[in-house]
Amino acid sequence: DLQGGWDMRRLHDAADEGEFNREYERGFLTGAVHDVLVEGASLTLTGERWLGDGSEVSTWGVDLSQEWGQDVSGSVGSYYSMYKDDFLLGEEHQDVRTWYAKLKYRSDPTLTWTFGFDHEDNEIDSYDTRTLRAAWSF
Repeated sequence: DLQGGWDMRRLHDAADEGEFNREYERGFLTGAVHDVLVEGASLTLTGERWLGDGSEVSTWGVDLSQEWGQDVSGSVGSYYSMYKDDFLLGEEHQDVRTWYAKLKYRSDPTLTWTFGFDHEDNEIDSYDTRTLRAAWSF
């Protein structure tokens, strides 16, 4: 699979720019290969170009996913964010590299559990986040 795109955010009034309200552009190209080495494994690579606040950043992302039947899957990978909001602390960080691991388990047709671990490096510090999510579909 090959996918590309361009995200662009523009403010209607430049005076509205603030900590959580910025202009930026992001171009990306993503390639995915399925059934890599074993059945159900997918490898995805992304190249990106970010423009914002007078800076230009070229970066990458990677994801390795494995499906074990219809009800269990896992993935590990990394991605970059020029701006990333921390909703728990009410802060915005810049130049964030995130490494992650996720495991999804569908316990019945309407309930899916996701266990996640993220490690983030930003301009100030590094920190880890563990999550447990339950999604109920009806």
